[in-house]
Amino acid sequence: MQPQNAADAETPVMDRLKARTDDILRRGQQHPLQRVLVAGQISREQYVAYIRQLLLIHQPMERLLRTLRERDRAAALIVREDQFLSPRILTDLTFLGSDGGAMAGRAVRRCVDEMHLAAARVPRSTLGFLYVVEGSKNGARYVAPAVQRALNLLPGPGTSMFDPNGDEQFSKWSFFKNAMNTTSFSTEEVEAMAHGAQTMFEAFIAVSEEVMPTRA
Repeated sequence: MQPQNAADAETPVMDRLKARTDDILRRGQQHPLQRVLVAGQISREQYVAYIRQLLLIHQPMERLLRTLRERDRAAALIVREDQFLSPRILTDLTFLGSDGGAMAGRAVRRCVDEMHLAAARVPRSTLGFLYVVEGSKNGARYVAPAVQRALNLLPGPGTSMFDPNGDEQFSKWSFFKNAMNTTSFSTEEVEAMAHGAQTMFEAFIAVSEEVMPTRA
């Protein structure tokens, strides 16, 4: 693995990942599906279709992260079971009268394939996917009440995936940032994590497009 150069070593890894993903994050936020989520205008059908596809990304990602945690002592200090959203997505789907048995769309299949290939090459690349998941929770907790308004739901089951930590969100995000920033990563690992994060954001955009197409 390539060593970090002096300039990289002085920049916290979380800042480096943010710099590499800011543009694609903003692009994803502009997709019409994300806008109707935030505005509380999404339909029940669209919402269920969306989170069913997300489940099919989270499940294999979580399996890869568990494997990484078992084999990498430093990663075991970063990856925690309570970060995983698939149990909450399943709870939300069940509450809404659905299940996790959807067929994976093209966006999901492509994301999962890339995830496995990346993990095989550089195991810590999977932390880039987790970076996106953990960061998204900061804004997603404000999406939950909007979806509740749209679907006439009470807080809790149905939208629990969007606000899994409640008032503990800030402390859990701080824990993740600190754990990442105090872990030593090679340049190759940071590049792989950045690519993984970009892949995850691209998958969210592609899933959004499949559920709410903007092109004929």
